[in-house]
Amino acid sequence: MATTTLTEGAELVVFSSGRVLPVETFRIMGDMAAVELVAGGEIWFPSHVVRRIDSMDTDGLSVVMKVKPALNAKNRTNAAPGTPADAFEFETARAENLDTAEIDPGESDSAESITGTVLSEDGDPVDGVEIRARALRLFHPEEGGKRPQEVQGLSERNGSYRLDQLPPGEYNVHSLATDRYNSARTTVRTGDTLANLILNEKRELAIFGTVTNTIGEPLQAASVTQAVGSTATATSDLDGYYRFEIPRGSHGQTYKLIFEHKGYSSRVLTFEDSQVAGRSEFGLNASLESLDTLVVVEGTVSNPQGAPVSGQTVFLVGEQNHQAVTDQSGGFLIPEVTAGVTYQFWISPRGDYQKHQEEVLVGAEGLNLEVTLKPHASEYAKLSGRMINTNGTPVPNFSLWMRNSRSVQEPVLLTSDSAGAFSVPDAPVGRLTFNSVSDPRMTIGGPELSSAGMENLTLIIDWGTYEIRGRVVDSEGIPVASPQLSLEWSHRGEGGQSLSLRHASVDAYGSFVFTQVGPGLHSLKVSAAGFEPVQLQADSPGDLIVQLQARNKEGALQD
Repeated sequence: MATTTLTEGAELVVFSSGRVLPVETFRIMGDMAAVELVAGGEIWFPSHVVRRIDSMDTDGLSVVMKVKPALNAKNRTNAAPGTPADAFEFETARAENLDTAEIDPGESDSAESITGTVLSEDGDPVDGVEIRARALRLFHPEEGGKRPQEVQGLSERNGSYRLDQLPPGEYNVHSLATDRYNSARTTVRTGDTLANLILNEKRELAIFGTVTNTIGEPLQAASVTQAVGSTATATSDLDGYYRFEIPRGSHGQTYKLIFEHKGYSSRVLTFEDSQVAGRSEFGLNASLESLDTLVVVEGTVSNPQGAPVSGQTVFLVGEQNHQAVTDQSGGFLIPEVTAGVTYQFWISPRGDYQKHQEEVLVGAEGLNLEVTLKPHASEYAKLSGRMINTNGTPVPNFSLWMRNSRSVQEPVLLTSDSAGAFSVPDAPVGRLTFNSVSDPRMTIGGPELSSAGMENLTLIIDWGTYEIRGRVVDSEGIPVASPQLSLEWSHRGEGGQSLSLRHASVDAYGSFVFTQVGPGLHSLKVSAAGFEPVQLQADSPGDLIVQLQARNKEGALQD
């Protein structure tokens, strides 16, 4: 067996997620860094990405992979299962003799990419879909200057897309709705994590019902709208009857309808996707309360010890704006407030308290509020430590957001260095938590930081070089369309528990892969419409066959 390494800066074009393409003489290892010459071996393409190889071998011998026109590298066309070996060409050459046209000039050291695949619910690639990404949080804002504007891309013929030259950070990625598909979105960090988007076909659901007052009299000209996801509006007729169609959402969605009529309080009614599964129409009646009277909003403001906080101005902001000042007992009273309206209630306290803000609905009986103001974090201390996985291996260049549970200040970014170490000179004193908002989602319970500071805090991170892959099939071995896959992990560490949550999607063959997984036992949960959910343990790399058992129409398992 001979082993050689790709030239620094070379690229591998990766096809068909989770498929094995028969090749007579080569096998590319999972880390894509080494090529073994193995008689009778295979080429394994783990994901829809272009992976840059940054290392060189010592003797300068390199392997260059060329792709014939049928598998054009520019279009990154999917290779179907069973693609013959002669569809690929390989060469070996000394590095100094390589054609420079084969080597990508590279990008800036700090720029990263977001890659993924756009798939239908059946796992088929969808091309021509516009993809947009907007920075949620940047890991190194001081290097990139202003936050970048929205970045755009287009899915290619095999559904793949790639957004390059992005400052490292966490991004909201979404597709624009098309004539056939609804929009889909996800949150992901730049780097190796795939941002796959599963598109739901637009399907209409008819909603109908009657709008009345509280004593059952029909209300004509009441408007009914969907809160999110549609601009369609219905108007009730002389009998209070309405009917209109809204787009059917994704699996597990909650629908919200808003009922409004002049002189009456608006009302929001919800129903779940499970209530309309398999149905083309759904009935929903609403009764609205009259707004003939004005009511009183009152309450008290106190500190965490229960002592009244006087002299604070409270605001009630809505169709009309109101304000009052708390008295010596912490009480306030706002008269003549229109009922049936949603207001923003807020206080900007003077002194050592945080701003308080909440949304309130004033009903026909008025409203009584009890508000407890939270103190500001008034002390800061130095915090240092390191990020490791459960094997004790340092986790370098990983970013988390640190929060103080008692403070409304912006979270502080922690980024480990090449040895996994981090240091914050001015961490807020109090109970700390650490988390990320992108997939994979990390949540770590931290310690109580005192004014004396803390050194050598260890944060256990579910991050490593492992991959967990497999296929989701039914009892006959046929791939299951659009299953929901999640990979969970937990570990009790210093100061609290560490948790991680990853999501993945399948391709047309039912194949899935979770990348950058840390060591240890993970829980894989798989569910799909019409099937019994499955939960199994995964503690080592390898291929998993997840078989789902179908339900019959009554909800029981089929034989």
